Formats: sequence, C-alpha cells, structure tokens
Amino acid sequence: MAAAETGAQAAPRGGWAAAALACACLMWAGNFVTGRAIRGLLDPETLNLLRWLVAAAAFLPFTARGLWRHRAAIARLWPWFLGLGLTGVVGFQEATYMALTMSPVANAALLLAVMPMLILASSALLGKARLSARQAVAVAVSFLGVAVILGEGDPMAVLRLHLGAGDLWLLAAVAAWTAYTQLLRSVPKTVPGDVSLMASILFALPVLALLALWRGHSEIAALPPRAWAAVLYVGLFAALAAFLLWGYGVRRKGPDAAGLYINLIPVFSAALAWALLGEAVTAGQAAGAALIVLSLWLGTAGVRSRKAGVDATQG
Repeated sequence: MAAAETGAQAAPRGGWAAAALACACLMWAGNFVTGRAIRGLLDPETLNLLRWLVAAAAFLPFTARGLWRHRAAIARLWPWFLGLGLTGVVGFQEATYMALTMSPVANAALLLAVMPMLILASSALLGKARLSARQAVAVAVSFLGVAVILGEGDPMAVLRLHLGAGDLWLLAAVAAWTAYTQLLRSVPKTVPGDVSLMASILFALPVLALLALWRGHSEIAALPPRAWAAVLYVGLFAALAAFLLWGYGVRRKGPDAAGLYINLIPVFSAALAWALLGEAVTAGQAAGAALIVLSLWLGTAGVRSRKAGVDATQG
C-alpha cells in the first residue's frame, strides 16, 4: 500500500519536473534568438552582466531572508557555490553569447545536441550512473532529430554546415553546462534550491563585472529600447526563471535524464520562428521534433521509476 502511494505521489512530481525542464528549454530557445538578434547592439560581456544584475535585483527580495538564515552553510560550502557561478552563470552564458556573435543559431543548436552525450558520459566517468542501452539509443535518436531539423528533412545536411571559431566557443559552452549540471547533482540538502541559485549569482557577479570592465565596450546609456527589452527578457526569463526550473528538474529527474531535454531547444526555436516571425514549419522540422520527443520518452521512462525510489527514501 505504501509503495503504491509512493508511486502515485512520484508520478505528479515527475510530470512537473518534465514540464519545468521543457519550459527552461523554451526560454533558452528565446535566449538564442535574442542573443543573435542584438549581437551588434551589446557586447557579450556587458549583456551577460546586465542580464544577471536584472535577475539578481528581481530575485534578491525573495531570497534575502533565506541567504541570511543559511549564511553559515553558504560560507562553509563557498567552493561549490563559486563552481556553480563560474560554470552556469559566467562560463556557459559568456561562451554562448560570444559564439552567437560569430556563428548562426543553427550551428548552436547542432552543437547543443552533444550536451546529453557529455552529461551521460561524465556521469559514467564520475561513477554516478551507468549508460544503459536504452539511454544510448535515446541519445542517438535525439541527435538524429536535431540533424533532421537543421537539415530541413535531410539529416546528412548537417555535415555540410561550416564550423568556425564561434563553434569553439559553443563547445566551451557545452562543457561549462555539463559541469554545471553535474554540480547540481550534489546540491546540499541544507540549502534550498532558490537560495543556492541566488548565492551562485552573487558569487558570479564580481567575475562578470571584471569581464565587462576588461572586454566590454558598449555604451549602456546609449542603448535603444529594443536592447533594454532584450536584457529584461534574458534576465528575468532566460536567466532567472529558466535556471530555477532547470534546477528543480535536475533535482527530480537527475542530470542524465534532464540532459536529454536540451534538444528541445531547436524544436522550440522552430516553433518561435513560426509564431513570431511567420515562418512555415516544414515537414522535416515536424519529423525532427517527433524524433526528439521519442528520445525523451526512451531516455526518461526507465529513469522515472528509479528516481521515484530515490525520492521515497529522501522524503
């Protein structure tokens, strides 16, 4: 009876976690489009600093009490929070925006498809997980789905994409996000997720400020309204809301299952282009999206029951 109740309770939590991860990817799809659109208005360092200043200003009133209550734990675990800040807040975002000044969004989406494989491989190397045959198939199907989308129905077309200097920045972004997701695996139980995120932002802000002073060249006072609208979006949604949702999803599903959701970003990018720009959704894009949804089912169905057991022992 108790086991049945635990399973019934775990199913809604798994559904919420899946929705959280999908929403985070939707916001990051908008972030890719936004970063590419304003590449001539804001340099990457200034954009990254402004986005996290906006996120911190919006989030601090809700987390200040928790930061003070957990100050001793934060001081004791400062290397972990600094690691989160350097990988997720500084490293991933800086490398992504640098890449988008040099590479098209299609290349970014393609290289993001490498991320689930890196997360699974790093989990295996750390001894935290074992790559099952089902997960390997899920990663392959997910990568195929991205290739079909980018190739407009022809998965071999991705081989003809030109990879340049910007793609090296994208690979750095992928490595940084893999490290960030693995760090989330060891989230301390004594510090709530929202407080952990706020602490990592505060640890990262001085680094972001130094980078902006060193490499930034944008005149903030002269920014047009379009640039400020982009800053507000990436700060409140692509930064704050998406990171909260991603952290919740990783804690519930684990980094290995969560990593597969990254490949929803090209799906959502195509949907946003259809909804906002009036671009038609091709048959190839629809087929690629279907393959990615299939990969999520393959990669997470087996994980769901194991996570339910873990949650039961922790609850």
